[in-house]
Amino acid sequence: MRKWFFSGLVILGLGGCASNPMMPPSPTGAAATAEARSQAAARAAQEAQQKLAATAVQRRAAEGQFCASWRRALDLARRDAIGCARMEADQQAACWSAVAQWAGEESRYFSALESLFSEGPYATSAGKAGEFFHLTQSWATTCGDSLADCTSAPQRATMDQRKLEVNRFCH
Repeated sequence: MRKWFFSGLVILGLGGCASNPMMPPSPTGAAATAEARSQAAARAAQEAQQKLAATAVQRRAAEGQFCASWRRALDLARRDAIGCARMEADQQAACWSAVAQWAGEESRYFSALESLFSEGPYATSAGKAGEFFHLTQSWATTCGDSLADCTSAPQRATMDQRKLEVNRFCH
């Protein structure tokens, strides 16, 4: 049955080709189609150039603000960590949880900058800043679980290294 079905489709398909010969497009129609496609391609190229220019402007602005954003985020992380450590024991878990959530947002922000910068020293530093805050997120979670584990958390060494590398870039 299956073989008959496919054979029938082939015969019907061939029959359709035989009864509907393709007519070549008229030269005027082909020229108009080519002109319309050319204009569409020119518009697409112009839009792409505008997007690239806008991205370049956005990238330059973000580069100009990168180190100030890094310092501000680092100061907030330091201040919040000290604040959590000084809180009453029953309030610390909620505080560290908030720091972890905030650090996760900062990690996503700097990682997005890394993508915007795409390559070069700013991209490298933004990636390291993103890693720092990703590790900070994990570290804050550790601190919320146990303040005693906070100072000996394994993330600390890598966090310190990433912080040093970004600080060198931002000197």
